Amino acid sequence: MRALVLILTILFFVGCESTDSPGYKRLDESLHYKLAAVGDESVPVCEKCFVTLELQVFNATEKPVAIKRFDRVEFGTLSLSEPIVSQLLKGSEGDSILFKGTVADFNTNDWMSPISFDSSSQVLQINLKVDEVLTAEELVSKRADERMMKDLEMQGARWMSLAVDSLKFLEEESQNGIYYRELEAGDGEFAKSGEFLTVHYIAKLPNGELVDNTYIGNPLEFEVGRPDQVLKGFAIGISKMKKGSKSLMLIPSNLAFGEKGSTEGIVPPYAPIIYEVELVDVGE
Repeated sequence: MRALVLILTILFFVGCESTDSPGYKRLDESLHYKLAAVGDESVPVCEKCFVTLELQVFNATEKPVAIKRFDRVEFGTLSLSEPIVSQLLKGSEGDSILFKGTVADFNTNDWMSPISFDSSSQVLQINLKVDEVLTAEELVSKRADERMMKDLEMQGARWMSLAVDSLKFLEEESQNGIYYRELEAGDGEFAKSGEFLTVHYIAKLPNGELVDNTYIGNPLEFEVGRPDQVLKGFAIGISKMKKGSKSLMLIPSNLAFGEKGSTEGIVPPYAPIIYEVELVDVGE
């Protein structure tokens, strides 16, 4: 008798897990799911959390139907179906979950507006990605940081415009993403990949603040073509110079220190840099 009860119990649980979709587990009579990617378990989804979700919706033949995104919505206010909500509450930031079920299973007409489906029995597949999970306090802090970065980005754009005007750069002096002007001609060939250059420069921010001056120290020496030695914009400008030449460069932030600024904090995020450069020597 005890053995029969054990067999029936096993069959019951196996039946609950069985599905017509290989690799999927059953959530409801016609709703199934599969965990496609595991995120950061230290950042779990919670009722009071603010979540960013992306849902890619496909029909039964896996043809894309729609993409729906919830940006920093309080999780408890989402109108997703209860089985999906329950599964998400077991998840974390970065999780990717695949669901298969019907329009009725997903309550799509509640949250897919203006897209709607004629038949509640239509089969859909939803690829759901948990992009971000924040507590209320983290959301306030992150928004403040984002506002500050936006202000710095706007400041960088103003600096770039002011520098172009104050240095009287012409449109034809904009080359390969930087502004470049030859101040003094050099001689010989342009530097080739693998050659070693000796360079002096003065680097400033558009507000006149000094970033670096090699004339009061040692010149910069580096190998042409070797990655991560100099800023991308600086390398572009140097490629236009010959031994003995001097130039003026205005390098935008995306080819300088970018959205993070310099590690020492001298160059702020999104700041362009003005270089006065002298190519002192070219050697092998």
